[in-house]
Amino acid sequence: MEKSRIAVNRSKRKIEKIGKPVHNAQVCCGNQQLVAQVIASSLESLVLDTRPVANSIDDPLLVEIATQLSKSKARITSFVLCNCPRVSPVGIRAIAHAIGSDLKHFSYANSNVDRSILKVLATRLECLEDLDFSECPTLAAEAIREFIPCCNRIMRRCDLSNCPSITDDAICWLSGTIGTQGSLTRCVNLLSLNLAQTKAITDRGLTSLAIGCGALQFLNLEGLVNITDIGMQKLTHGCKRLRVVHLKKCIQLTDETLKSLGEHCHKLQSINLCGCIAISNIGLAAMVEKTKALQVVDVQGCNLLTEQALCILVKALPALQRLNVSGCQQITENGLLTLAAHLPFVQSATSFRGLEPRINAKELKFMHHQKTIAQSAALRIQSWFRGHIGRTIAKSWRCVMIETPAVNRIRRAFLSHCLRNEINFRARKKRKINLAAARIQGLVRGFLLRAKYYRELEESYLHSIQTRAAKRIQSRFRGFLIRRQPTMVNMAIRRMYFRFEEDKRIRCAVRVQRCYRNRLNQCRFLEVVYITQRRREQCNAAAIKLQRLFRSRAARALTRSLRQELESKREWKKHCITMAIKLQSHWRRHATWRHIQHARQEHHRRQRIEYEAATKINALGRGWLGRRLAASERENLSKKHAAAKCIQRAWQHYLHPSHGTIEYKKLVSDIQWQIHLENAQAEQRKEELLEKQRKAAMHDSASEADSEDDWYAFEDGAYWFSPSRNEKEYTRPNRFAREKSMVGLPIKVFWPLEDAWFEGLITKFCASRLKHKIVYLDGDTEWLDLEAMDATYLRLFLGSWMMYENYCPSEVALKAALFVHVRFQLYSVEYFCWRSGWIDSFDATHDVFRLIFDDDATQMVEMDLFAMEDEVQVQDKRSLLWYHPAAFFFGDGYDVRIYDYLTYIPPTETQEPVQEEYTQEAWNTEYYEEFTWQETQEEGEESAAIAEEEVGPTLPMEMTQANEEEYDELSDADEEQEASEDEDEEDEEDD
Repeated sequence: MEKSRIAVNRSKRKIEKIGKPVHNAQVCCGNQQLVAQVIASSLESLVLDTRPVANSIDDPLLVEIATQLSKSKARITSFVLCNCPRVSPVGIRAIAHAIGSDLKHFSYANSNVDRSILKVLATRLECLEDLDFSECPTLAAEAIREFIPCCNRIMRRCDLSNCPSITDDAICWLSGTIGTQGSLTRCVNLLSLNLAQTKAITDRGLTSLAIGCGALQFLNLEGLVNITDIGMQKLTHGCKRLRVVHLKKCIQLTDETLKSLGEHCHKLQSINLCGCIAISNIGLAAMVEKTKALQVVDVQGCNLLTEQALCILVKALPALQRLNVSGCQQITENGLLTLAAHLPFVQSATSFRGLEPRINAKELKFMHHQKTIAQSAALRIQSWFRGHIGRTIAKSWRCVMIETPAVNRIRRAFLSHCLRNEINFRARKKRKINLAAARIQGLVRGFLLRAKYYRELEESYLHSIQTRAAKRIQSRFRGFLIRRQPTMVNMAIRRMYFRFEEDKRIRCAVRVQRCYRNRLNQCRFLEVVYITQRRREQCNAAAIKLQRLFRSRAARALTRSLRQELESKREWKKHCITMAIKLQSHWRRHATWRHIQHARQEHHRRQRIEYEAATKINALGRGWLGRRLAASERENLSKKHAAAKCIQRAWQHYLHPSHGTIEYKKLVSDIQWQIHLENAQAEQRKEELLEKQRKAAMHDSASEADSEDDWYAFEDGAYWFSPSRNEKEYTRPNRFAREKSMVGLPIKVFWPLEDAWFEGLITKFCASRLKHKIVYLDGDTEWLDLEAMDATYLRLFLGSWMMYENYCPSEVALKAALFVHVRFQLYSVEYFCWRSGWIDSFDATHDVFRLIFDDDATQMVEMDLFAMEDEVQVQDKRSLLWYHPAAFFFGDGYDVRIYDYLTYIPPTETQEPVQEEYTQEAWNTEYYEEFTWQETQEEGEESAAIAEEEVGPTLPMEMTQANEEEYDELSDADEEQEASEDEDEEDEEDD
């Protein structure tokens, strides 16, 4: 070690004497090992870091390192020169020539800045993007001015933190706002700037940054106690791309700074306001109102913030990721817990007071994006498939349904086009004449008024000149008379006194006259201005009235021309509506007609507005189309010739087909004939089976001779039901009503292994497996048999949380369970059509159904279907027929309402008073145990045969036991398939 030090000292003395680097042969063996170590680490990471050998490195070592790097041709992208006191510009020049062309990161942190070294580096660093001058106590504005021009165009990041000598002049050089050639030092592409603890910077430096560094995105102003709201307002006005701002311990900043940030920096994502004691709720609200992308907020020590700030954050920032409110004494833990409950991706922090991201925040975001992509993909596939079906149908119906109506439509469009052109031409001509007349009248009246004004002005000017001339003549004449009188002293004094009095009276009279004439001229001018303004208002009112009369006349003429066409369409639509009304019952016909009349008026009004808008758009588009027509005629002519040749070739091929084509067409016709024959046979067989089932259904055991049962009447004999033996019930079964009434209710399940309650939602019920599908809040899904589980492990929410064994649904909820998971269609007056969808569940707390429409499956709508029964139909899953809600239970043979269904009590042998618990569960237990559907063995075989053949719709109101099982299988097929898929997914996750 002593020898190596002696060699280093010798080489250093030689460098100081001769002023150039020592030859490689003069480097000792110990330094060779040090060079090899630095070269190896540099080649491995492409970073030349002098910090491990800062005390040993000198110019000969740098020269040797530069030589080795030049030989290896390594592209070093980063150079760290920190706290190296024995380095001079000689060694730095060698390093700069070796790696300067590829260098992108240069760190001179924690060092005494040598301006000669910076001058050497400035000659070679042309690709520098990252510059670090942090903790340099001697760094001044002059060093910045000399170094920055080498990389001002491409520099992205600059660190000037903890540099006490940096002032506003350095920031002005950095932004190019000082000097005669500021563009040489302006960093136009600077993205990140760190000025932490550089306390000499004031509002002047921030103003220069706003002018020259508009691309800033990351800015650290920590500890700048001299900046105020004025500087921050100018900074935010010029740097509108800011994303991360640190204003820690900037004690002079107030709410005005936050208002300026919210107004200009809409891309702000993170802000640190720690120690800004003047910040209040008003400034925070103004900032978050427009910065919707804000995710990180640090307000430590802001004692003026209250819990109202949390309400502002939860409303304006749903994507908030981190919030630090340590030291905010007016914000309580309850407020933070409430805020965390309303934000989906955060939870209460463990290492500080505030909120931090959830552990599974990324998974939740990914699931949300995945669902959105899946929905958009499904919509895209549906649109493509429907377009394919539509094109296929249009291609087959083209000859009958398109060509002939198209000819008629083209002819009517051409006639209406000619009529509109004639009307528009006449309207334009009349409008042009009126505008010309109004223009001429305005010009003439303006000319007459200006001539009169100029004449009066000239007269007043002449009068003033004559008045001044008369005064001067009078004064001259009086002086002449006085000079001719004798000159006595006493008479002279008296005359002088009289003259003074006379002059005073004359001056007073002249002043009075001048004031009077001035007032008179002002009154005349105001009168002229008032008359001119009055005439202008009358002209404008007359023009507006003429325009209104003309437009109303043109509108009436256009309405009369379109009335005949609208009348024909109205008559045809009225005929269609009348035919539809005749197919319905009398009570529904009246209600539907009333709604259609109201919708027709709204449709006509909207169509009239669309026609007027289309007329104006057509007038503008025809000019453009006409100009395009002339340019495309030559191209169309060439295309027509090419199409004619193609058609001729196809026609020749059609006239002389090949033998293979003839054989193929013959085979296709034979196959089509065979398909039609099989369809006819299947249709005949289906009709025979249906007729056989209808006869079996019409067979009533109560009409037999050995029947000893009686008929029971319901409400004065309006509806009849037979409880006789072997009898087919004429009402739809409401099986598992209690289980279906739970769909849509929140539930809590206790897991003993984790010793915790997990909250979720009951979404479906599978009747074949007697299981409910539960979707937990954390995204997990599970099928559970609630009846088989321990009742103490389950809780349901029906207005309040209760144990599962205490769940007692209302009678309305039990009866409404009949319609759960049933398709429906609702007549929409807005769209003038039937909207179909699924009934998801029933809300017993508000007595409304939760609906999902097919055209908007992403949104669930709550509606009271019992209150709008005249506009709703439900579909039977087996027959695919649509029924009125009450007829869905009783059948089509009775004229019933929803009130009849809700008040219906099934017949029993003895009507005894029962407890409330029994009445609420009667639809699910004893009623269906006592009155089950029964059939004979022969009827069961026939129904089974019908089910196996799967022929068209049957009578859903006259169902046997076999038909009931088939109906349950159809209704639960989707739930079973989904339950099996969910269990497979759970098994895969367990594996």
